[in-house]
Amino acid sequence: MTDTSNDEKYYTVSEVAKIRGIRRQSVIDGCKRGQYHGAYKTEPDSFNRQGVWKIPVTLFDTPTATQEVMVLNKPITPADLKNMIEQVVDERMSRLEKRLESHDKLLMETLRETHEKNSHKRRGWWKFW
Repeated sequence: MTDTSNDEKYYTVSEVAKIRGIRRQSVIDGCKRGQYHGAYKTEPDSFNRQGVWKIPVTLFDTPTATQEVMVLNKPITPADLKNMIEQVVDERMSRLEKRLESHDKLLMETLRETHEKNSHKRRGWWKFW
């Protein structure tokens, strides 16, 4: 019989896949690579012939990313909140636009290099038929 006393402390592969929005196989591969610290595989039994991966709940219940915090000295009005949100959105959009510009520049450089590398292979249009 399987010990289920500690099941509240662990997620199954299917539960983690649902939480993270990825495939079950990706979670299994992550477990094998050690991506989920503290995950272990149970011993095979008559019901689960290969064993089951158990992934600690604490990996998903604790915050993994920090967020910017703004200290407020006075109560904010809806207009102030709107201005703050617009400021953050504008800042993030400008960062995204810069990243896209650098990506486009790199893509164009790669295309030019490829074009120059293959330019000696060009033939006249009449030689294609």
